[in-house]
Amino acid sequence: ACTVVWSLATSLIGFTTSYTQLLSLRIIQGMAMSGCIPIGQSLLFDITPAQQLGVAMSIYNTGIYVGFGLAVGIGSNVGKIIGWRLLFLSSGLLAIPVTFVLLMLREPQRGARESGHAPRRVVHDTSAREFFHFWANSPGLLLLCLGCSLRNAGGNIWGYNMVSYYQSQGVSTSDIAAWLSWLP
Repeated sequence: ACTVVWSLATSLIGFTTSYTQLLSLRIIQGMAMSGCIPIGQSLLFDITPAQQLGVAMSIYNTGIYVGFGLAVGIGSNVGKIIGWRLLFLSSGLLAIPVTFVLLMLREPQRGARESGHAPRRVVHDTSAREFFHFWANSPGLLLLCLGCSLRNAGGNIWGYNMVSYYQSQGVSTSDIAAWLSWLP
């Protein structure tokens, strides 16, 4: 479902006529992708032998940054040729066949390795009030969340605006794509 929502939102970005529409669809994209990461990690955990899990997770997480680097290089050049609207439309439509392939995969047995790999989780019945009280009284946890949020916001702001910044400094799109595509 997450991939379908992401695909539709990505395709619809090609038809936007206002900043509000673009912003709304980008928010929907982010919400859809936020569901893919934990599901992907959970499936990887279920199908990977315990002794290879560290390598599998590192490859999975590295793929995010390699994909971002390639998207800058390839997307900038393809966008110059076909335009940004058609680029978003085609990217979203290309993800639909991937969705059908994913739907045909058999889901692995959930938690088959938990007994030998990780301690059993204890589920607590916690009210929303108790949850927020715990957070409010945990300054270290609040500072950690604030630091992670600032780091992610800074990285995303830089990532989404670096092409515009370099173009404003007189660097050609081809040069930007060539150099930034090498960044992980």
